[in-house]
Amino acid sequence: MHSIPQSQYLNVARHTVAVVILGTALSSTPVPAWACACCSDPGDRLERIGPIDKFDKEVLIGMQFAGDASLHETVGGWDSIIGVNNPAKSFFYRLQAQKTGALWLFSFHDDEENQGTLSVTAADRLRRFAVDTKPERQKSGGYVSVDLYKEWEISGPVSGTGIFDVDLSGPTIARLIFHGRGNNCTNSHQFSNWTLDISGPGSNYRFIGRLR
Repeated sequence: MHSIPQSQYLNVARHTVAVVILGTALSSTPVPAWACACCSDPGDRLERIGPIDKFDKEVLIGMQFAGDASLHETVGGWDSIIGVNNPAKSFFYRLQAQKTGALWLFSFHDDEENQGTLSVTAADRLRRFAVDTKPERQKSGGYVSVDLYKEWEISGPVSGTGIFDVDLSGPTIARLIFHGRGNNCTNSHQFSNWTLDISGPGSNYRFIGRLR
């Protein structure tokens, strides 16, 4: 049996200690920004329009509307609202919203029981928008993921009944926009509010509301 020189033992020991120290250092080092898939950086901005995929559909299905909505009031008051018969004096409406495939159905009624429905057939396109609204807060030092202001928007032709049954002289388009905040990974819980914007030759009005 051959004996191993003491100097060789020392070299092996030094190598083992070095590996242990390096491993410990790596495990205690914060995860770099590039290793965090969902992290968002100061100054981030995203704007993209593309087809709606399976994941997008699941997020949209998860949008749960609260049971009320407000007709957006501008400085022009009722005169600026075109396409709604007998707008509620309080601008407040109770709401029921339902999604079936590409069809979004919104039923509104006010305190005086004036009611109507809006049927939106959404195109298979989604606009995604996200931006860091305070990029100046970026500081040197440790990495911190920031909250981005986010929008998802779908749009398509709309038809109306009841208080929305007006003489339309041309195509009328609805834009349904979901608003929220979050990082680079998106789910329905990141969205808190919605806007339904109706525009066309015979219509110009907007509803706003909350998500549950």
